[in-house]
Amino acid sequence: MGVYDTRIANFRVEPTIARIGEMIRISGNAQWYCPWWHPNCFPFGRWEPIEYETVELYVNGAKERETQTGEGGYFEFEINFGEQGNYIIQVHYPGSWVNNECWSDKVVVSVLTPEEYEEYMRRQMIIYGLIVAGVVGVVALVVDYYREQEILTKISRTKVES
Repeated sequence: MGVYDTRIANFRVEPTIARIGEMIRISGNAQWYCPWWHPNCFPFGRWEPIEYETVELYVNGAKERETQTGEGGYFEFEINFGEQGNYIIQVHYPGSWVNNECWSDKVVVSVLTPEEYEEYMRRQMIIYGLIVAGVVGVVALVVDYYREQEILTKISRTKVES
C-alpha cells in the first residue's frame, strides 16, 4: 500500500455504441495527489501526473492488456469486439510503493450487429428531427404570441383614443 491517493482522470471510452469490429478508444490520465505538506506542492496541494508507469485495461472484470502512461500520465488503449453484446470497460492503476492503486469508472460499451446499428442510428436521427421540429414549433408559437400581443395593444390604444 502506498502513501498517496491516485485517480484516473479524463477517462473516456468512445464510442459507447459500436458495430462489431469497430475500433473503440479508451484514454485518460493517471494522477497522484500531492498534498499541501509535500515540498513540491506547498502551500495548497494538487493532482500530479503518474508518468511512465503501468495501467491495465479490464473488460468484463478480466485483464485484457496493459500499457505505460506517457507524459502527463496519459494512456490510450484501442480494442474491438468480434461479437455482439455489452462489455464493461475499466482501467486499473495497480499502484506502486509510493502510490495507492485506483480504478476508473465502469463504462458499458454496446456492440451491435450492422443491422442493429443502422436501426439505432435511424432512431437517433428521428429523435434529433423531433427535437429540431419542437424547437422550431416553440419559436413559431413565441413569435405568434408576440404578434398577437402587439395587435391587442394597438386595438386597446385605438379604443382609448376614441
